[in-house]
Formats: sequence, C-alpha cells, structure tokens
Amino acid sequence: AQGTDDGLLYAFGVHFNPEIPALDADTILRYLRAFVLLYDWLKAQLQVDLSRRITPYINPFPAAYIRLLLNPAYRPERDDLIRDYLHHNPTRNRALDMLPLFAELAPQLVTAAVNDPLVKPRPTFHYRLSNCRVGDPHWLLSTEWAYWLLLEQLAQQPQRLTELAQDYLILDRQPLQPLSSSWAQHMTQWLPRHGLWPQRNP
Repeated sequence: AQGTDDGLLYAFGVHFNPEIPALDADTILRYLRAFVLLYDWLKAQLQVDLSRRITPYINPFPAAYIRLLLNPAYRPERDDLIRDYLHHNPTRNRALDMLPLFAELAPQLVTAAVNDPLVKPRPTFHYRLSNCRVGDPHWLLSTEWAYWLLLEQLAQQPQRLTELAQDYLILDRQPLQPLSSSWAQHMTQWLPRHGLWPQRNP
C-alpha cells in the first residue's frame, strides 16, 4: 500500500463513508454546517499535503454556499437542500462529497445536474479530507476517525452550531482579515473551551 507521501502527485487520501443517522433535511443540514465550521481547523490540524491541496479532489465548498448554509433563516425542505447543493457543487471534488447520499435520496435531481458515472448512490457521507500516511509507523487510522467523530458530535448540538455560525458570518464580514486562518485560530480556542477537543493532537 502507498500513501500520500510516497509520490509528489499521488494525492492519496483516507476515505470514510459513515452512515447518516437520519435522512431528514434538518439532520443533513446540521452535518453540513458542522463540516463547514470545522473545515479550516481540520485542514490545519490534518496538515493536508500540498499534492492534495493543489488537486481538485478536496476543493472547499464555495464561499457563497457556506454563507447560505450558515444563514439562520435557511431551513430548506430536503429536495430544496439537495437542489441548492447541486447548484453550488455539481461535482464529486469536495472534501465532504454529498453526491452519493443525494443520489440515494433524489437520483433524478443528481442525474440532471451531474453527468458522472462514478457517482454511486448510498446512504452515507463521503468524507476524504485526511492524508493517507500508511508509510508512517506512528500513523493510526483511528486518529483520522476521531476527527470525523468530532464533526458528528458538533452536528448533534444545534445551539452551538447556531452560535458558531453567527461568529463565522461576523468574521466573514471583516475583509481585511484572512478568513481561513482567523477562523482556524478561533476554533482552536473554541473547541477545548467547550469540551469538544483536547488542546493537544489526539
């Protein structure tokens, strides 16, 4: 087996396909919000390899879509949630690829928006932000899984999601600050303060 570090252009990553606990719009939206709120912090913690950052496979969600997700007035029905996702993300190239799940729930919507035979319907998320470091004897798959479990934990706390979303949107309106690094620093302080992550790496 080969990992991310075994070749400059390999760009291998760890892929998790965790099953979603419920298929309603509110549950899906909470997971999407948790992901976008953790994304910059996760990218910094995981030290995502350059080969993976310069290839399109784990592109972030567009800024306009993030603002839509975090808008407190955004409470779509499930099909509308799927349509909005497809409008902003008609591609598999996302660190959290929702196309398999949405192809399971609304195949006609996905087929109309994305012409890609590699999209296979299944009732799971497709998360692939982590590097694959199988050549590192100190690397543990459980470490990468712990980051996903953090996302799940945050997704189950709607009040904290709302508070974080408000903080993010306030910071987003400050154009002189680089949002990605500023938000990663914010989350580095916020997570241990709320008992969601230790102040050291797992």
